[in-house]
This record gives sequence, structure tokens and C-alpha cells, in this order.
Amino acid sequence: MKTNQSPYALLSRYRSVLMGIAILLIVWYHSAFQFDFVAFYPLRISLAFFKQFGYCGVDIFMFLSGMGIWSSLENNSISQFAGNRFRKILPIWWGYLLIRIAAGVLVCDPPYTFLEILGFSTFTGFWLDMAGQGNWFVYVIVLFYLLSPTLHSILKNSRSKTGMFLLLLGISFLISLSFVYRFELAGYSRLPIYINGMYTAAVMKEVTMKKKHWLITAGFFVTGTVILLLCYCYFRSYLFDLGLWWYPFILITPSMLLLLCAILRVLEKPLKFLYLLFGKCGQASLEILLISDLLYQNSRHIFSEFSFLKPLSGNLQILFLMLAAVLLGLFFHLLIELLKKTVSRHLLRLGKS
Repeated sequence: MKTNQSPYALLSRYRSVLMGIAILLIVWYHSAFQFDFVAFYPLRISLAFFKQFGYCGVDIFMFLSGMGIWSSLENNSISQFAGNRFRKILPIWWGYLLIRIAAGVLVCDPPYTFLEILGFSTFTGFWLDMAGQGNWFVYVIVLFYLLSPTLHSILKNSRSKTGMFLLLLGISFLISLSFVYRFELAGYSRLPIYINGMYTAAVMKEVTMKKKHWLITAGFFVTGTVILLLCYCYFRSYLFDLGLWWYPFILITPSMLLLLCAILRVLEKPLKFLYLLFGKCGQASLEILLISDLLYQNSRHIFSEFSFLKPLSGNLQILFLMLAAVLLGLFFHLLIELLKKTVSRHLLRLGKS
């Protein structure tokens, strides 16, 4: 393997592994796992502190999605791009809707109304403030997909991609500011990092990572981390309301991922099986995210209804839910892929007949 590669090549090589790490961070972050069992106090506090930033998995997804979307738009027409995106996400989303309806019947939740099903299936229910509309991330990433052809065209046709990138960052930042003190800010504040991913794919293919580039990368990571810690220490009450949780990751995420790629490159041979496991989780990341949501929301019912789980308590319950989310998410992914292949074969046969 080359010792020096472009940022794009490095990030592309380990994309599935990085997404696997990201989804496991998110599952961990959303859990109620506690570290009271750790006797060494500094380590216990450090682990609890680190867990608070597990949401950075979302920023990893946004950045890597921006990269992937740029490449997709470079190699496909807009109609092909749209078809590819929706063929990927719709079976998962509609399948998840069926699972949620079935789960609601089992736990005796109020049934979905026709309008709620329509809102869920068309990605509009969240924006219309309907009940039971699933994870906000899906709605935001679909919105970003719709914006992507325009962003791609603007960046690609600009005389200075870096100048246009900075301008788009500024505009996206100003747009997100209109959602301060609102929940939607958690999504809109990720648009800059999504654009950063597109920019990286656009200009970083020909850049070879040398010593000076690694030093700059480390500098961005340290700077972003310091900003985040300052926000955490001095503006804690505004972290969510003003997006201070997420904006520092515009600097942190790309640099963190490149530094992580450098580590992954060194450890690739001895940890080959672990890479395979993370890669599979990365490929099923959306399914794992959705299933983890469902399990966490219905955790009380799960542990009250299934007698063999009753001996579990505290962290053991949480670990069970985390493991179940990953395994069921992987199964859901395999099932969706199998159904897609089956439908494709039938359509191919119909086309030939």
C-alpha cells in the first residue's frame, strides 16, 4: 500500500469502516450506559465525558455522505443520481415503517393514521410535525440529497472551488442560524460539514498527503477540539440551542477521520477481522440506526414482556439492547438486500419475456 495517498483515497478506502465506527458511536451515545462500575475515578469521568460526544457519528455520516454524493453526481445524470438514492433509501424506510406499525400493534400503541403513514412514507411528516415519524436524520439527509445537484453544479463550475466552498459554508451557516432555539437546528447545522465532504471529493483527489499536510490536519483537529471544549466549559447552557455542540465538528470531523485513517492503515493487517465487522456495520448503518431507535423507545415493554430478560438489569439491559440493535440491524440490511435482488431478478425476467 502507498505510504502517501490523497485524502480522498484514504477516506474512500476506509469509508465503510469509518461509517461502522460512526454508527456504533451513535448507538452508544443514545444508550443510558453508565460507568459506575469503573473503580478508577479519573477513568470513569473520562469515559462519561467522552460518551457525551458520541453524536459526532452523525457528523461523520454527513461528511462521508457529502463525499459519496459528489462522486455519484460526477458519474451519473441527475435522474440517475436521484434513482440510485431513492432505490437505496426507500426500501429501508418503507420496511422500517412496516416494522414500526407491527411494533405498535404489539405494544398496543395508538395506530398510525392514514395521514401519518403518508407523511412517513413521503418524508414530509417530520416537517409537518406529525407524530411517530421516525428518526430526524433521515429527513435531513433526504433534504441534503435534494440540494446536492445544485451544490454540485455551483462548486464544479466556479472559478475558485475554495472560494465558492467558503461562500457556501457562510451561507449554510447563516441559514442554520435561523433555526436557533429550535430542534431542527440539529439537522441544519450539519449542512456545512456535508458541503465540506463534497468539497473534499472535488479538490482532494490530486493532493498527496505529506508531512506538512499531516501537520495541518493535526492543527485543524486540535483547533476544533479546543473550540468545542471552550464551548462546553463556558457556554454549556447554549450548546444545543445555538448549535455549539456541532459547529466545531466542521473542523474536527475531516481532520479526525484522516488521522483515524492513518491509524487504520497501520493496523489493517492485525485487525483484519475487526475491520470486516466495522465494515459490515457501516454498510448497514441506516438500518442499525433505525432499529436502535425502535428498541430504545420500547425498552420497558421488551424487558417486561420477555421473561428470560428479566434477570438483566442496569448496564446489562443496555448492553443487550445495543447488541440486539446491531444484530437486528444487520439482519434487516441482509433482508432488504435479498428482497431487492429478488425483485431485480423478476423484473429482468419480465423484461426478457
